[in-house]
Amino acid sequence: MQLYGALSARRLLSSTPRFNRDSFLEGVRQLLARMPDAVPGGIVERLAAKATVLPVPITPIAPAAADRDTRLILWNHRWEYDKAPDAFAGAVLELARRGLDFRLALLGARPSRRAAGPRRRTAPAARASGSSRMAMWSRAAYQRRILGPCGHRRSARPCHEFQGLAMLEAVSAGAAPLVPDTLAYTEQYPAAYRYPAGDSAALVSRLAQWLTQGPPAAPDVHPWTEAALLPAWQEALHSLLSSKH
Repeated sequence: MQLYGALSARRLLSSTPRFNRDSFLEGVRQLLARMPDAVPGGIVERLAAKATVLPVPITPIAPAAADRDTRLILWNHRWEYDKAPDAFAGAVLELARRGLDFRLALLGARPSRRAAGPRRRTAPAARASGSSRMAMWSRAAYQRRILGPCGHRRSARPCHEFQGLAMLEAVSAGAAPLVPDTLAYTEQYPAAYRYPAGDSAALVSRLAQWLTQGPPAAPDVHPWTEAALLPAWQEALHSLLSSKH
Protein backbone atom coordinates (compact mmCIF):
# COMPACT_ATOMS: atom_id res chain seq x y z
CA MET A 1 0.00 0.00 0.00
CA GLN A 2 2.86 2.41 0.71
CA LEU A 3 4.29 1.66 -2.72
CA TYR A 4 0.97 2.31 -4.47
CA GLY A 5 0.53 5.55 -2.55
CA ALA A 6 4.06 6.69 -3.37
CA LEU A 7 3.63 5.98 -7.08
CA SER A 8 0.43 8.03 -7.24
CA ALA A 9 1.75 10.95 -5.17
CA ARG A 10 3.15 14.15 -6.68
CA ARG A 11 5.86 14.46 -4.04
CA LEU A 12 7.39 12.21 -1.40
CA LEU A 13 8.51 13.97 1.76
CA SER A 14 11.00 12.56 4.26
CA SER A 15 11.67 13.98 7.72
CA THR A 16 15.38 13.10 7.50
CA PRO A 17 17.42 13.08 4.28
CA ARG A 18 19.14 9.71 4.29
CA PHE A 19 17.46 7.47 6.84
CA ASN A 20 13.82 7.83 5.80
CA ARG A 21 14.31 8.36 2.08
CA ASP A 22 17.03 5.78 1.52
CA SER A 23 15.52 3.09 3.74
CA PHE A 24 12.18 3.46 1.91
CA LEU A 25 13.76 3.25 -1.53
CA GLU A 26 15.88 0.28 -0.51
CA GLY A 27 12.80 -1.43 0.92
CA VAL A 28 10.99 -0.93 -2.40
CA ARG A 29 14.00 -2.34 -4.27
CA GLN A 30 14.07 -5.45 -2.06
CA LEU A 31 10.30 -5.95 -2.36
CA LEU A 32 10.35 -5.77 -6.15
CA ALA A 33 13.30 -8.17 -6.29
CA ARG A 34 11.16 -10.81 -4.56
CA MET A 35 8.33 -10.54 -7.08
CA PRO A 36 8.46 -13.40 -9.63
CA ASP A 37 7.55 -11.57 -12.83
CA ALA A 38 5.82 -8.63 -14.55
CA VAL A 39 7.62 -5.97 -12.50
CA PRO A 40 7.67 -2.64 -14.37
CA GLY A 41 11.09 -1.10 -14.78
CA GLY A 42 12.33 2.15 -13.28
CA ILE A 43 10.04 2.21 -10.24
CA VAL A 44 12.75 3.07 -7.71
CA GLU A 45 14.11 5.75 -10.01
CA ARG A 46 10.64 7.30 -10.44
CA LEU A 47 10.19 7.45 -6.69
CA ALA A 48 13.66 8.86 -6.05
CA ALA A 49 13.08 11.66 -8.56
CA LYS A 50 10.16 13.08 -6.56
CA ALA A 51 11.54 12.37 -3.07
CA THR A 52 12.44 15.51 -1.11
CA VAL A 53 13.16 16.32 2.53
CA LEU A 54 10.82 18.28 4.81
CA PRO A 55 11.36 17.67 8.54
CA VAL A 56 8.59 18.08 11.09
CA PRO A 57 9.34 21.37 12.89
CA ILE A 58 9.64 21.61 16.65
CA THR A 59 8.85 24.53 18.90
CA PRO A 60 12.07 25.15 20.84
CA ILE A 61 11.88 25.17 24.63
CA ALA A 62 13.75 27.88 26.47
CA PRO A 63 15.96 26.57 29.30
CA ALA A 64 14.30 27.28 32.64
CA ALA A 65 17.32 26.87 34.87
CA ALA A 66 20.53 28.90 35.01
CA ASP A 67 22.40 26.03 36.65
CA ARG A 68 21.70 22.71 35.02
CA ASP A 69 21.37 19.53 37.04
CA THR A 70 24.12 17.56 35.34
CA ARG A 71 23.20 14.44 37.32
CA LEU A 72 19.61 14.32 36.08
CA ILE A 73 19.08 11.72 33.33
CA LEU A 74 15.87 12.03 31.33
CA TRP A 75 14.05 9.20 29.55
CA ASN A 76 11.00 10.48 27.66
CA HIS A 77 10.49 7.71 25.11
CA ARG A 78 7.45 5.50 24.99
CA TRP A 79 8.16 2.52 27.24
CA GLU A 80 7.81 -0.03 24.46
CA TYR A 81 10.06 -2.69 22.94
CA ASP A 82 10.86 -0.62 19.85
CA LYS A 83 12.53 1.96 22.09
CA ALA A 84 14.69 -0.72 23.73
CA PRO A 85 14.00 0.13 27.40
CA ASP A 86 15.97 -2.98 28.40
CA ALA A 87 19.18 -1.32 27.22
CA PHE A 88 18.34 1.78 29.26
CA ALA A 89 17.47 -0.28 32.34
CA GLY A 90 20.72 -2.24 32.07
CA ALA A 91 22.76 0.98 31.86
CA VAL A 92 20.98 2.48 34.87
CA LEU A 93 21.56 -0.66 36.93
CA GLU A 94 25.24 -0.63 36.06
CA LEU A 95 25.60 3.04 36.99
CA ALA A 96 23.96 2.33 40.34
CA ARG A 97 26.19 -0.71 40.88
CA ARG A 98 29.23 1.53 40.43
CA GLY A 99 27.87 3.88 43.08
CA LEU A 100 27.55 6.89 40.79
CA ASP A 101 25.34 9.72 41.94
CA PHE A 102 22.48 10.47 39.55
CA ARG A 103 18.77 11.12 39.40
CA LEU A 104 16.20 9.85 36.92
CA ALA A 105 13.20 11.37 35.21
CA LEU A 106 11.24 8.45 33.77
CA LEU A 107 8.66 9.93 31.45
CA GLY A 108 6.98 9.11 28.16
CA ALA A 109 3.80 7.16 27.44
CA ARG A 110 3.27 3.85 29.19
CA PRO A 111 1.48 0.88 27.62
CA SER A 112 -1.95 0.01 28.96
CA ARG A 113 -0.88 -3.56 29.63
CA ARG A 114 1.47 -4.39 32.48
CA ALA A 115 5.00 -3.57 31.39
CA ALA A 116 7.60 -6.24 30.85
CA GLY A 117 10.61 -6.83 33.06
CA PRO A 118 12.92 -3.97 31.98
CA ARG A 119 10.59 -1.30 33.32
CA ARG A 120 10.41 -2.96 36.73
CA ARG A 121 14.17 -3.46 36.76
CA THR A 122 14.75 0.29 36.62
CA ALA A 123 13.12 1.01 39.98
CA PRO A 124 15.80 -0.69 42.15
CA ALA A 125 18.49 1.30 40.38
CA ALA A 126 16.60 4.52 41.00
CA ARG A 127 16.23 3.75 44.69
CA ALA A 128 19.84 2.64 44.98
CA SER A 129 21.06 5.94 43.56
CA GLY A 130 18.80 7.99 45.81
CA SER A 131 16.68 9.16 42.93
CA SER A 132 12.90 9.26 42.71
CA ARG A 133 10.58 8.50 39.88
CA MET A 134 8.77 11.52 38.50
CA ALA A 135 5.40 11.54 36.76
CA MET A 136 4.66 14.76 34.91
CA TRP A 137 1.11 15.08 33.64
CA SER A 138 1.08 18.63 32.24
CA ARG A 139 3.26 19.69 29.34
CA ALA A 140 4.04 22.99 31.05
CA ALA A 141 5.28 21.18 34.15
CA TYR A 142 7.30 18.80 32.00
CA GLN A 143 9.03 21.71 30.27
CA ARG A 144 9.56 23.72 33.44
CA ARG A 145 10.55 21.04 35.95
CA ILE A 146 12.30 18.50 33.73
CA LEU A 147 13.57 19.92 30.45
CA GLY A 148 14.69 23.17 32.05
CA PRO A 149 17.14 21.69 34.57
CA CYS A 150 17.90 18.42 32.76
CA GLY A 151 21.55 17.76 32.01
CA HIS A 152 21.25 14.54 29.99
CA ARG A 153 18.72 13.31 27.50
CA ARG A 154 19.22 9.62 26.92
CA SER A 155 18.16 7.32 24.13
CA ALA A 156 18.95 3.65 24.33
CA ARG A 157 18.82 1.58 21.17
CA PRO A 158 15.53 2.21 19.37
CA CYS A 159 14.57 -0.18 16.60
CA HIS A 160 13.41 2.84 14.61
CA GLU A 161 13.69 6.60 14.89
CA PHE A 162 12.32 8.63 11.99
CA GLN A 163 13.12 12.04 13.45
CA GLY A 164 12.99 11.93 17.24
CA LEU A 165 10.80 14.93 18.11
CA ALA A 166 10.94 14.46 21.88
CA MET A 167 14.72 14.23 21.70
CA LEU A 168 14.98 17.41 19.61
CA GLU A 169 12.70 19.27 22.03
CA ALA A 170 14.82 18.25 25.01
CA VAL A 171 18.02 19.27 23.25
CA SER A 172 16.50 22.65 22.35
CA ALA A 173 15.99 23.16 26.09
CA GLY A 174 19.67 22.54 26.70
CA ALA A 175 19.87 18.83 27.49
CA ALA A 176 22.87 16.95 26.13
CA PRO A 177 21.70 13.95 24.03
CA LEU A 178 23.37 10.57 24.14
CA VAL A 179 22.18 8.49 21.20
CA PRO A 180 23.18 5.37 19.25
CA ASP A 181 25.23 5.92 16.12
CA THR A 182 22.48 4.76 13.79
CA LEU A 183 19.08 5.64 12.32
CA ALA A 184 18.22 9.32 11.98
CA TYR A 185 20.58 10.29 14.81
CA THR A 186 23.64 10.21 12.55
CA GLU A 187 22.20 13.19 10.64
CA GLN A 188 21.16 15.19 13.68
CA TYR A 189 23.91 14.97 16.29
CA PRO A 190 27.72 15.19 16.05
CA ALA A 191 29.88 12.19 16.91
CA ALA A 192 30.53 13.50 20.43
CA TYR A 193 26.90 12.72 21.31
CA ARG A 194 26.77 9.24 19.77
CA TYR A 195 27.97 5.83 20.91
CA PRO A 196 28.29 2.60 18.87
CA ALA A 197 24.82 1.11 18.40
CA GLY A 198 24.30 -2.00 20.52
CA ASP A 199 27.47 -1.43 22.58
CA SER A 200 26.19 -1.43 26.17
CA ALA A 201 29.67 -0.99 27.61
CA ALA A 202 30.24 2.14 25.53
CA LEU A 203 26.87 3.53 26.62
CA VAL A 204 27.61 3.02 30.31
CA SER A 205 31.14 4.38 29.91
CA ARG A 206 29.92 7.58 28.26
CA LEU A 207 27.19 8.11 30.85
CA ALA A 208 29.65 7.54 33.67
CA GLN A 209 32.05 10.04 32.12
CA TRP A 210 29.34 12.67 31.79
CA LEU A 211 28.18 12.10 35.36
CA THR A 212 31.67 12.53 36.80
CA GLN A 213 33.09 15.17 34.46
CA GLY A 214 29.93 16.91 33.30
CA PRO A 215 28.11 16.58 29.96
CA PRO A 216 29.00 18.67 26.92
CA ALA A 217 26.89 21.63 25.95
CA ALA A 218 23.78 20.80 23.96
CA PRO A 219 24.25 20.80 20.17
CA ASP A 220 22.47 23.28 17.93
CA VAL A 221 19.10 22.01 16.73
CA HIS A 222 17.93 25.30 15.22
CA PRO A 223 17.66 23.75 11.70
CA TRP A 224 14.80 21.59 13.03
CA THR A 225 12.74 24.44 14.52
CA GLU A 226 9.66 26.22 13.22
CA ALA A 227 11.62 29.38 12.46
CA ALA A 228 14.02 27.53 10.19
CA LEU A 229 11.51 25.18 8.52
CA LEU A 230 8.46 27.42 8.02
CA PRO A 231 9.66 28.79 4.64
CA ALA A 232 10.21 25.26 3.32
CA TRP A 233 6.74 24.18 4.42
CA GLN A 234 5.17 27.27 2.84
CA GLU A 235 6.98 26.57 -0.42
CA ALA A 236 5.89 22.94 -0.42
CA LEU A 237 2.24 23.82 0.20
CA HIS A 238 2.30 26.60 -2.38
CA SER A 239 3.81 24.25 -4.95
CA LEU A 240 1.20 21.61 -4.23
CA LEU A 241 -1.72 24.02 -4.48
CA SER A 242 -0.34 25.63 -7.64
CA SER A 243 0.02 22.27 -9.37
CA LYS A 244 -3.73 21.67 -8.97
CA HIS A 245 -4.66 24.59 -11.28
